[in-house]
Amino acid sequence: MKKLGILTLVALLIMGTITGTTLADPQEREIVELSLEEAINYALEHNPNVRLAKIALQDAEKAYDEAESAADKIKDDPYVPPGLDTKKVEELYPVLAERGYQLAKLGLDYTGRATRLAVEQAYFNVLSAEQKLTVNRATYERALEQLKMAQASFAVGTVAKNDVLGAEVQLAKARADLNTAQNDLDIAYMELNRALGMNLDQPLMLTTELKYEPMEDVDLDQVIAEAAGKDVSLLGKKVDYENKKDAFELTAKFYTPNVYKYRDAKYAMEEALVNYEEAQKDFALRVMEAYKNLKAAEANYKVLIKSVEQAKESLRIAKLRYDVGVATSLEVLQASEALKNQELAAAQALQQYNLVKAQFKHQVFGTTGTVAAGTGMSGISTGMDGTSMNQDSMPSGM
Repeated sequence: MKKLGILTLVALLIMGTITGTTLADPQEREIVELSLEEAINYALEHNPNVRLAKIALQDAEKAYDEAESAADKIKDDPYVPPGLDTKKVEELYPVLAERGYQLAKLGLDYTGRATRLAVEQAYFNVLSAEQKLTVNRATYERALEQLKMAQASFAVGTVAKNDVLGAEVQLAKARADLNTAQNDLDIAYMELNRALGMNLDQPLMLTTELKYEPMEDVDLDQVIAEAAGKDVSLLGKKVDYENKKDAFELTAKFYTPNVYKYRDAKYAMEEALVNYEEAQKDFALRVMEAYKNLKAAEANYKVLIKSVEQAKESLRIAKLRYDVGVATSLEVLQASEALKNQELAAAQALQQYNLVKAQFKHQVFGTTGTVAAGTGMSGISTGMDGTSMNQDSMPSGM
């Protein structure tokens, strides 16, 4: 009896593998239905990157307050010795801290847009994975049907044993592809839950469809200009240059060109300028590449849709030819495989089109994430000569 129970369990597990299902969890979570807009709104409230960006903004505001307080204190202290360090605290650091605060505000906005993009892309990845699972399931069912037909034909002597073997091989391959597609879908759901800020195993039901909707023509120059003005990574390079430029100009009031401090400040400014100029070029390149990829995916999708229809018709004809004995099982299997490949390619092109289109929708073309306090703001959390902007770095007498 014990052996029979084990065999029954094994049979259930095999059936679950073939059908793409798993045994139900007695403590299964309640399924959450989400449209794309609902998913985005949820993520804006629960995604950790948004919370970190808010913390970074508070930290930058604190740094700004501290810099202004230190500047006021030094102005009111008649015993503070004059010099470059004093002028930094009095004039430079408050400016740097204000820029840091403004950049952190832009960082919060950018993180919100980047989160929207990340959720939309993860959402589309799930929808695409579901499409691919459907395609692979249909291929599996066709392979199973073809095997039954081959077995029946072999039983009455109208086909050779090789037809049955070929159908069995194709069924095994279709089963493996189906399991892989199911695994890809499970991973896509986990990645979406991660972007949302939910538990990784939270069951979801997505209500927005993945479909083709043409994007209006865009003025690339205008898109580059608008997006560059909101890209926190690029703006961080700009702020870094402005900070080091101000630091150099202040240093030049106290030191001549033959002094190391003068040259250090000058080289730091020049390096920051090169980095900013290169970042501008890189950003423009990313936008133009995204646009090229968008158009390529759009054109590819339109062609593949026609190819899918052609592949369906080829499969229909191959089945008819097989039924009347003028085609082999291999021809039917090849036509079925060709249809699967075209359907998967079309699903991939549609996914790629919508992923790139989302970049233009949210105007995010760089890496996603948050702006930590002081990150990309050289000279805000530290002085231009590397000294920290705290009470210990103030001139003596304060």
